[in-house]
Amino acid sequence: MIKQLLRYLGLAVLLFALQLLVFNNINFHGYVAPYIYPMLLLVLPLSLKHWHLLIIGFACGLLMDVFMHTLGLHATAMLIVAYLRPFVTPSDTSRAYAPGMRMGFRWFLKYALLGILVHHTVLFILEAFTFNNLSITLLRIVLSTIASTLFILILEAMRVNGSER
Repeated sequence: MIKQLLRYLGLAVLLFALQLLVFNNINFHGYVAPYIYPMLLLVLPLSLKHWHLLIIGFACGLLMDVFMHTLGLHATAMLIVAYLRPFVTPSDTSRAYAPGMRMGFRWFLKYALLGILVHHTVLFILEAFTFNNLSITLLRIVLSTIASTLFILILEAMRVNGSER
């Protein structure tokens, strides 16, 4: 139990460090802004209680808001992803598992894509806070979702291959 907790804590530190030091500096003309830190919510064990997910999601988003000076945007997006996660994970799966590529690449791709799409939709719509330039906001959502999902798939593949050794 302690070993698993330390593993997820280490993953959280790594994801936040990568987000703040590397991925926040990736910006293609304002259209692509990859966010990898929601991966933490996506790979937490299915046995975690729903209210634990909500607290972890809010805390992670709030921490990101503190560092990025975004006044609750990330906390809101992460809270919604945490709220919806139990509804998109299969109920027939053993609760002992943690979602990941071990459940199949296609399954994880759909799962991660959906989680990141929800996160980015909430984040970018709240950030724009207007429907005047809806086409630009939708373009940012789509391009950032694709980039974020790609980076998360790469990180998940590295995480799975690293834990097999």
